[in-house]
Amino acid sequence: MNTLEVKLKTVGDKVMFRAEARENPPITVDYFPPVGTEQGYTSLELLMASFGSCLGTSLLTLLRFRMKKTVEIQGVISLEKAMTELLSETRFDCVVHSMAVSDYVVRGLASEDGGAINNVNGKISSDFDSLVVLLDSAPKVISIVKKMQPDTVLVGFKLLSDVPERELLQAAQKQILVNGCDFVLANDLSSIESDSHNGMLIGLAGILERVATKQDIAKAIVRHAAGKATVMP
Repeated sequence: MNTLEVKLKTVGDKVMFRAEARENPPITVDYFPPVGTEQGYTSLELLMASFGSCLGTSLLTLLRFRMKKTVEIQGVISLEKAMTELLSETRFDCVVHSMAVSDYVVRGLASEDGGAINNVNGKISSDFDSLVVLLDSAPKVISIVKKMQPDTVLVGFKLLSDVPERELLQAAQKQILVNGCDFVLANDLSSIESDSHNGMLIGLAGILERVATKQDIAKAIVRHAAGKATVMP
């Protein structure tokens, strides 16, 4: 059982309290002169600190309870449906769209001579020597965010591979213009390692911040998104 031990100590004609619990450092409770010697927290300061921590914990628990939701998807169309439903049900201050979404969806299969192949009950005949997979452009799911919630801060991601920085910057700014992103995290596959993740947080005006790790990326996104967001009721 955890115990809280409070000791009373006299310093001249002053009274001081010292509290300890578990393995935590002790806390000294004292008062300003002439009542005390000002060698520790006052009781009022500890009361306010306790109240603040209790209130903060309660709010955090409430937010986690409200937002603790995992939505499973199985493809681009499933993602589009889920995003549309979420944006219809809940108003978001910020959406960070970091998911790598496929640019194409499968329309069907064909033989090499162009004949359509019927995929009956999920089984493809083994009589074909080769097959042609027909793909259609997938919907740009990220574009629906600003259409449904124009005031939401939208953060997108852009990944290219082994390209000049200027090309990466232009691709990120194109995503801002096309999809309405407020910020885009631009990164190059060739500069991503197990212990580093170089990138640039891009705004319409250009490079806002350079980052070198996943932790840096998260902090930069939060910092800039929080500075732009207007908290909704």
